[in-house]
Amino acid sequence: MDTVESLCGQALWTNYRKDLEEMEPDELEEFEIPILDAPEDIWKLVTCRSIMFPSEYCDFQVSFVVPWDEEHGCTVFFKDLQVILVE
Repeated sequence: MDTVESLCGQALWTNYRKDLEEMEPDELEEFEIPILDAPEDIWKLVTCRSIMFPSEYCDFQVSFVVPWDEEHGCTVFFKDLQVILVE
């Protein structure tokens, strides 16, 4: 069984890779976003901001400060210990 940490790591890695593909090279330099080679390296870039138990929509959500979206961060939403949304 996957842990919440490993599920968050996988979700953050997927979000990181998607956002990197959408960025222009000058944006990568401007925000000083390193290129990671392995999913487990994602923890070098992120910091947990909060864990909330908000509503019927999800059981809980974990929010992170991330360098590829400093303004909004990244939140992983869980229902029945499954990732249902990353934004």
